[in-house]
Amino acid sequence: MTSLIHTLRTASRAPTRRLLLQTTPPSLTTLRPYTMIRKYEDDGIIPPAESLQVPKHFDDSPPSSTPHPGACPENPVTSAHCIDLPTATLSTLDSATITPDGDVRHGRYGVLSPALTRHVPLEYLALLHPAAEAAAALRALGTDEPGTLLVYGAGQAAGLAALQMATARGLSVVGVVGGEHSGNDAFLDTLKCLTREPGFAVAEEVAIVKKGFADLVEECVGGESGAVYDVEAGLEEFKTNVRDYVEMFPKSIPGAASRDMLVFRGKDRDRKYFKENMEVYLEQFGEGAAPISDAELAKFTPEQYDMYKLKNLMNNADLITNDFATPLNPSDTVKEMCAVPEPVEELNVPESEVIPYRFTGKAPESYNVTKGGPIAGAVIAVT
Repeated sequence: MTSLIHTLRTASRAPTRRLLLQTTPPSLTTLRPYTMIRKYEDDGIIPPAESLQVPKHFDDSPPSSTPHPGACPENPVTSAHCIDLPTATLSTLDSATITPDGDVRHGRYGVLSPALTRHVPLEYLALLHPAAEAAAALRALGTDEPGTLLVYGAGQAAGLAALQMATARGLSVVGVVGGEHSGNDAFLDTLKCLTREPGFAVAEEVAIVKKGFADLVEECVGGESGAVYDVEAGLEEFKTNVRDYVEMFPKSIPGAASRDMLVFRGKDRDRKYFKENMEVYLEQFGEGAAPISDAELAKFTPEQYDMYKLKNLMNNADLITNDFATPLNPSDTVKEMCAVPEPVEELNVPESEVIPYRFTGKAPESYNVTKGGPIAGAVIAVT
């Protein structure tokens, strides 16, 4: 019986074409095309994982129980091949085969060292040549300094290997996934997770919008600029919101609810029960706001604004974890802080204890911006 061939849906459109390197500035590397063809699980081409046995030379698991006499034995996997789509044939060069002695023989590189292949799946070894191309491309860039690397065709076998190896070297990688993976959001999210901040991966459709893509690359290289925040303008806007809140929900209204809810729109026979029912209904809302003057708000400084946001953050956490917690009354809290300012020592916390992305009235320069560094070069896996 012929051995079961575990075919990997990986294609080489030009299996004999050599790697093209251009090392003159700007550094550019072009890789031979390999692509992962998206198929559905029920396409019937690749056998299900449970039907494939681990090669006996790699199987460290204890022996299983005696199979049923009527069971059909499955042959273990002995070879893995890339597929050349233009010729619809199995590639003999980009393949990995287990020899009778238990060694792994690659179609291009011969017998591979057992120490290197011991725990590597056989189908991955068939992709050794694209990985070698990616390694050669990174070596051609000739830099060990931190920087940003552009990888076009990050969904190709060589492009994916370049993205992973460049990230391992400490580079921030900007990956562009070709149109053959258009709509495969799960694959794109996986590539994003393989990059290090501030690197990222986008679909080819995004990269076509040149200005938008150029801005993304620029922010990766130099760090996100962020919006310019005016501390005094932000504080004044908050005070305006407090005045509007006091006017909308005064203490005279039972509960911080809209005035429209207090208007009776039912039938006359139900009018005598309206007030009683509304008092019970409005208990779920917070209390109305006490009057607050402009003189009082003038004492509300940016530091007190930061303290207010911190108190609000802690109250929200308490509401989530404590069933008996009560929500913060915003206007009354501001009024109390204007009368008796809160100590601001709590804001002086070590940088390691700062909550990322927490709202603050401070200038945005107080936060560190991660920079990818200058562009080190580009790796292009032709699609």
